[in-house]
Amino acid sequence: MTDCLAHNSTDLGMYPYLNNAVPSPPADGFVAFNCGGAGSEHGAYGNRLRFMNVAIGSCGGRPLAPSVQAALELEMVNSIALPQIYYSSCSFDASQLCPAALVIKWTAGITQAPVGFLNCSFSGFTDSAVNCINAGDGSTRFTWTDFIGCTVNGRPMTYQDVRLSAVVPGTIFRFQDDPLNPSTVVQLNSDGSHFSISPFYPYGP
Repeated sequence: MTDCLAHNSTDLGMYPYLNNAVPSPPADGFVAFNCGGAGSEHGAYGNRLRFMNVAIGSCGGRPLAPSVQAALELEMVNSIALPQIYYSSCSFDASQLCPAALVIKWTAGITQAPVGFLNCSFSGFTDSAVNCINAGDGSTRFTWTDFIGCTVNGRPMTYQDVRLSAVVPGTIFRFQDDPLNPSTVVQLNSDGSHFSISPFYPYGP
């Protein structure tokens, strides 16, 4: 999928929801604008879909049930036990229509490997850049998400940009401010504790 556009829909801009461990070339250049629901909802229990240069803006303005929580809603796992980058050089602008730019219901789940965001920007939210709302039981649906070189409203992203709304044990967020020459690398846990860690990126193909 290359240079696709979704606009003026009454609900989601894109709904990639797949259980498939087969690797595929990254989708490049998707834009969602003025959609009633989230710009994208990405699931499900395991896939290797990856996205580059996604731009989401002015989505989530329609009164839907359940209400739209973010420009991007993520509820998926890494289908292999290796770190992967799922979103690279993407922009998620909630356009003051949603509480968060990104809602994470769960990510790592079964495979013990993170879902990654590389050089992505988050903006336009009314509450928090990222909101973590874990679902299911804690043994299989915890979250492990990496943010590498990401920004929030134009500044470097930090652990304080993640709201822990309902978080199960085992949930981990890691933040590396620069992909190759980090000055700040932090881990945030489900209990709200945070501490400095060693650089963890680059990883994987």
